[in-house]
Amino acid sequence: AQYPISDADMLMCDNPSALLLPGQKLVSSLKQAGGKVVINCGWSLQDVERTLTDDVKSALAHKQAELYLIDATGIATSCGAAASSSSWVLQAVLMLLCESGSMSYSQAYPHLCSLVKERMESVQVANRICEALKEDALHSKVTKAAYQASKWMSAAPYSDSEQTQVLIPVHMTKKKQDTK
Repeated sequence: AQYPISDADMLMCDNPSALLLPGQKLVSSLKQAGGKVVINCGWSLQDVERTLTDDVKSALAHKQAELYLIDATGIATSCGAAASSSSWVLQAVLMLLCESGSMSYSQAYPHLCSLVKERMESVQVANRICEALKEDALHSKVTKAAYQASKWMSAAPYSDSEQTQVLIPVHMTKKKQDTK
């Protein structure tokens, strides 16, 4: 199933190449002023400047988006997990950066670690991932990229009338069943 997203508070980009596609409009789904974009990459701000297309930079600046960088794949693999386990890191970043007020990160962390330990096959790897997801450790790995908005705004023409809705695929994951 798919559903449209518009005025999103946060955009998580697990694969930065999605932002490099010509004519992509992912950033247009972000809310105006204060939306957050998190890119899973090992990039520095200089890499971001060189790599993102002018269209994406302009859209980020016009949307007044906050840009965050994290190498979630690198964190997962350094813990001995598969690169696909970066989703645990990205979920933690989502909780860390959300300011919903419903639950602080310190309250969410035990629940997230419980899920990691429940779903990971290796106890040692699950423990290393939980260590990497501790609030201080995670904060040290998330970089807020301070870009020059005026420079990025003029990088390319931008129009909100070109806004498109992003369709997000939704799938359900079954919980592992105990085998006794």
